[in-house]
Amino acid sequence: MAHIPSNSPKAVCTANQLRSKLDQKLKILLKEDKLVGPQDPYIIKACELGFFDEATRDEFIKMSHYCEEILLTTHDVEVPPFKQLLEWAKMVDEL
Repeated sequence: MAHIPSNSPKAVCTANQLRSKLDQKLKILLKEDKLVGPQDPYIIKACELGFFDEATRDEFIKMSHYCEEILLTTHDVEVPPFKQLLEWAKMVDEL
């Protein structure tokens, strides 16, 4: 697949959707009203509570960093292949 620019609608919408879905799942799992700031501490906490293993935790953190870079910065970010984005979406859906 061709390079996806980090400011393209596909990159921005995918990052927004992934972050929102993960946010909702983490809120439910951790029984939080809202999550503030980066998702890393919440992902780590969910892992420590046994909701998923460390390999999955690391992948969620990687996904979270990607989303934050796309949504919160203006510099060009390497967008993972579309297959990777689909795998991340599936991981969040299965959480």
